[in-house]
Amino acid sequence: KVLKSLSVLLKESSLLTQKVIFECQGAEGWTYGYEVRYKDKNGVIVTKLVKEKNVISSAFNSKYKAEAEAKKGLKLEKIGIPIPKMYGVNKAAIYQDFIKHDSLSEEIERIKVGNHTETKKSLDQLISIATKLDQSGYRTLGFVRDLIFDNDKKQFLYVDYGFDLGASGKTSSNYNLENLATMFPKARNYILSFKS
Repeated sequence: KVLKSLSVLLKESSLLTQKVIFECQGAEGWTYGYEVRYKDKNGVIVTKLVKEKNVISSAFNSKYKAEAEAKKGLKLEKIGIPIPKMYGVNKAAIYQDFIKHDSLSEEIERIKVGNHTETKKSLDQLISIATKLDQSGYRTLGFVRDLIFDNDKKQFLYVDYGFDLGASGKTSSNYNLENLATMFPKARNYILSFKS
């Protein structure tokens, strides 16, 4: 019912199975990854991966906090930072596409030790995310930790819109770009050449 109300499944679709393929508890909530199999309106069996992030809060209403986080995610998408497809919020849970093949740590290590020519495309994606965060006034607590790397699409995606992201500000900075340069000392000069 929830999946149809958020248009994860179309109303004409019929759900066949939904199984948990991922489960993780963090400081701001817990996340499930589901493999959802359904029959579409033409009778074709389709498999979709869906993420459900349940937001917890001791200071705020959890539903309000989930809605605020989802809005922050959509704001990131609006300024050009890729996020998984957002379906919406139900109660205190945010629903998005689930990325099964996350290889963030491997890609970060590849950038650190690889030669610049081989890793430039990935590094340029990180630089783009950092500069967009900086231009919008975000002073994150280490934005790279809030990314995943979709190994199938070879793309970094922002996935955590909670406390570490912070709020956007009115003043542009180079804060995230400078932190990125510290993370990748071999590419420091190249990264800092994008300072505004």
